[in-house]
Amino acid sequence: MVPRINIYQRFGQIGVRIVPPQFQLHTEAPCISIKKENHRIEIIPGRAEITISYEKPQADLGYFQPVSFIWQNVEAAMGAADRAVAWTAAEGDRLGRIEDGGVSFAELEDAKWFRDEREVNIGVLHPPEVTAEVTPVRVRYKPGGIEVQVKSGGVRAAFDWGRVEVYLAVRPEVRVWVDLHA
Repeated sequence: MVPRINIYQRFGQIGVRIVPPQFQLHTEAPCISIKKENHRIEIIPGRAEITISYEKPQADLGYFQPVSFIWQNVEAAMGAADRAVAWTAAEGDRLGRIEDGGVSFAELEDAKWFRDEREVNIGVLHPPEVTAEVTPVRVRYKPGGIEVQVKSGGVRAAFDWGRVEVYLAVRPEVRVWVDLHA
């Protein structure tokens, strides 16, 4: 038997990993914003305010405002109070005479009847004061407008160079052995 020499050889293999170049464009569209404001007209109508004062005609009739009434009638009130006291005293005296028998009931009634006489005066009164205040019509105007805002767009580019990576995929191998039993 002849010994046999066996040789096994495996070639190495190279692997290549390729990353292709990348080019990316990112675009952003421009933006236009338009804001419109309408004009405004505001009309405020005028008013007429009429004031009527009855103070003078009421004063002619003897009706006064509280403060002027007080000052106008202080002396009259004091005189009326004196007359009322005097009348009450006279009535007391008269009633005293009835008890004495000097006055009859008919005489008392006749005296009272003629005492209530009224006096009427006819005269010209002041006319009431009339005033008018007129507020004119007011007009306010606020102009409208247009507001425009422009935001420009843009382009962004991203570029990545490609790569080639080389690596040993399979290691080379050589094996030699001798087979004696061949």
